[in-house]
Amino acid sequence: MIRRLYRTPIPEGSFRSTGETARSELAKLSALTGSGSVENTGTSPGELTLQVQYRGQYAGRLALELAELLHSDAFTALPYAPESGSAEDDGYYSAESVSPGRIRPQTDRAVNVDATLARDGTPGDSIQGVATSQAQVANDFGSDQTTHIGIPASASMVRWWDGTAGIEWPAPIDTHTAEFGTLEIYDVDASSFSDPTLLYKPASLDAIGDVDVGVWDTYGASSKTDSNGVVQWQRVFSPQHDPRGAIVLENGILRLTLNDVDETLTAEFWTGYGGGGYGDGDYGESTWDTIDLPASNWAPVDVDVRHISPARLEARILWSDGSQRYPLDAILTRGADKVLFARTPNATSATPSTLVDYLDQIASTTIYDAGERQTLVARDEVSQ
Repeated sequence: MIRRLYRTPIPEGSFRSTGETARSELAKLSALTGSGSVENTGTSPGELTLQVQYRGQYAGRLALELAELLHSDAFTALPYAPESGSAEDDGYYSAESVSPGRIRPQTDRAVNVDATLARDGTPGDSIQGVATSQAQVANDFGSDQTTHIGIPASASMVRWWDGTAGIEWPAPIDTHTAEFGTLEIYDVDASSFSDPTLLYKPASLDAIGDVDVGVWDTYGASSKTDSNGVVQWQRVFSPQHDPRGAIVLENGILRLTLNDVDETLTAEFWTGYGGGGYGDGDYGESTWDTIDLPASNWAPVDVDVRHISPARLEARILWSDGSQRYPLDAILTRGADKVLFARTPNATSATPSTLVDYLDQIASTTIYDAGERQTLVARDEVSQ
């Protein structure tokens, strides 16, 4: 049976019972090659002990990716379940301890990651939620007053919750199709609650994460996959990650590749997302198509990723046209087809008009940030 911890696959046929442990040989992590084991040796109910070993070309980045995920404060209550069906240890887990290290100090082609996980909940006692904290930002790319969030279209029992007993049943205002799934878009302002939480029941534990935002380190490779079709970029889960190549910000609909060494920006959109508005792309092909940004002297000279979570990512990008520099905060959220570029809190001037012209095609026009945060809510806290 194939299992996943968040987006981490565990291949079929890899479990064997020894009477004391259940062991799994991992063939890959997030579609990257490697090998290892997962051992269910928890000493108390609801505890899962992982003993993972990666070998081969991408072993070092595999281990770093898993360690970042398990160390992350924003990626807690990680779903662990088979791709189909169910198992007795299905549930949401958070790391209590993580211990990465090389098997041989002189090489990174064989790396261990050991971790102890504690169960936070199960599908029977917990539900997913997106908490909001609406805030106005200084956006020189528009003046719309909309606040939207996205969740998987496969979700059910979708309702607004005010954190106590209040419940409202909303309808989605739009549908967007991302690379790995479809999302429904909800209007936060349609709720009568202040900073409501959007509760929903996911279609399955395994499906969680397929349409989330993501940050990638290219490790200098122009393509996500190598010549064998194996993913060679590393998924990044830590804002403190030291990039080995360009940084990619994406949500399955919009993808920005930012190289602050070569000072280049490449913007792409998923042609099948259903929103239109990105030029002459074939919207029926469902492929990544380059967005034709206007010629400009502006380029990214520093990319500082500051927050990575399932529902949103934030980065501060310093732009330069050779004679002046200007920082912008970039916020990309789940289901969005544009980036919210906002002035930084200490900005003393408006965004230069030539920089606005350069980024306008990929920039959101709203002046509101939903401040969304993925959360897990106990069912007995909700009245309906």
